[in-house]
Amino acid sequence: MSAKISVIVPVYNVENYVERCIDSILDQTYKNFELIIIDDGSTDGSGSIVDRYVDTDPRVTVIHVQNKGAAAARNLGLNKAQGEYISFVDSDDWIENTFLDRLSQLIEKNDADIAWCGYTKVSDSEKHGPDQKSEDLIVENGIDAIDNLYGKGYLNYVVVWNKIYKSSLFEDIRFVEGMIYEDEIIVADLYFKASKVVGTPVSMYNYRVDNEKSVMSQKYSLKRLEILKALEIRMSRYSERGLTKYYEKDCFKYLYKILLNIVEIKKLEPDKKQTVSDLRKKYWGKYREALRFDWTMKRKIGMFFFGLFPKAYLLRYKKN
Repeated sequence: MSAKISVIVPVYNVENYVERCIDSILDQTYKNFELIIIDDGSTDGSGSIVDRYVDTDPRVTVIHVQNKGAAAARNLGLNKAQGEYISFVDSDDWIENTFLDRLSQLIEKNDADIAWCGYTKVSDSEKHGPDQKSEDLIVENGIDAIDNLYGKGYLNYVVVWNKIYKSSLFEDIRFVEGMIYEDEIIVADLYFKASKVVGTPVSMYNYRVDNEKSVMSQKYSLKRLEILKALEIRMSRYSERGLTKYYEKDCFKYLYKILLNIVEIKKLEPDKKQTVSDLRKKYWGKYREALRFDWTMKRKIGMFFFGLFPKAYLLRYKKN
């Protein structure tokens, strides 16, 4: 228990949830940590709630800033962090009391750069799963971890919040600010830099799905289009690093996300015809590039057909 862990929590208008989050961190069996809370311009009672913890626990630091989003708040936390390890917890979630202990052990025993655990989706009324119990240990290199961003268990890999990282990984890496899909970009950067990633499916992180203030918990909005910007940035970095395989995977995901958004906009935002038109232009521009990829002819023909009829594509996708 010699290594110090910096736990970074961005807080914005979560007065109904933040106490449970902070209490779960202070209740850790692993005691050598600092808790850096960034109050990102909250307009409810969140700021005064977190301020109370400064007087009760010397490990807690609270910084109040103007609202700039979670990515900027996390970057500020990284700039202030003094620990050998870094962990992020979202302020409407909470962690089991062995989270820091077990993940730090995974890093030390396996000489890893990143350790992750399973998660459980929760709401005020119930747990939704997956409440994973398996003790299996998954050890892989950073490139293999990138590969898992495209598998069935990708959520364990694509988020920043169920992990502990060696702080050295962040020497030249920061979140892209002003986005809501910043995780999609930074985790790929971190995996690319990591020599070894270790994980366990055991659920030690509780991920809230019913916070009405969370963009990802709300019904469709045009903010979801920011996933396209995140994928564009990630594809450009894959290209710079010569990771052609993952560039092509992201291209396919990019095309799918465009189709998904077209269907949702036409159904829920029917007056946004120009937005749909712009998305179709993006789709066919990226599709023409994808024709050069080593995809099967069946996939290429399928993407062409469903580019014309996106609703049909999504119905087929859901059936599969």
